[in-house]
Amino acid sequence: MVSGFVIYEIFTEWNVAKGIILWLPTLIQKNLFLHGNPAEGLILSFTIFLAIPAFIWILPFAIHRIFKKGISFKLYLRTFATAFIPIIAAAHLIKAILKTTSRTPYWGISLHDPVGITAARAIMDKTTILSKNPSWMSAVTSILTLLIILSGTILSALIIKRWIAGLSPTKKGAAVYYLIPALYGGLFTIMLFCWRLL
Repeated sequence: MVSGFVIYEIFTEWNVAKGIILWLPTLIQKNLFLHGNPAEGLILSFTIFLAIPAFIWILPFAIHRIFKKGISFKLYLRTFATAFIPIIAAAHLIKAILKTTSRTPYWGISLHDPVGITAARAIMDKTTILSKNPSWMSAVTSILTLLIILSGTILSALIIKRWIAGLSPTKKGAAVYYLIPALYGGLFTIMLFCWRLL
């Protein structure tokens, strides 16, 4: 669920990625003629927080089991699941950076009006104009977010390398578990690169 949550949180920051991530739940809603807040919310939640992450989590294990003897699902969860943690942590850190930098124009106002009611009215009435972030901030944020997700992905690959080394009897074909950083870390890396640098 947490691995799906960070996909949703990061991908919905950019309208192009948001459209891609919401394509499947929207398609399901249209084909099943389900409209209205409860149905739409359930389909969105199921797809984003369960179906997509479950596919990413189960795919490496399933491929190993199909083509080789592989390991038990219990052992997979106890060992290789830890490879998701650095990527999830990196995505959370990226989300914090994106939220913080997008709110810097409000900092000056919030110091003078901590409650925010007067400031909110002034912004809505357009009697207060928010200052823009300096141009360098976008470039620094872009590079920083890419470095963070790449670090999380590399750390994930190193964890897998360590676990594979300890799997001596069932090691054959275990390189398929590198799909965890390739798929999960790759999703974030490609999306962030396209959004922030292209």
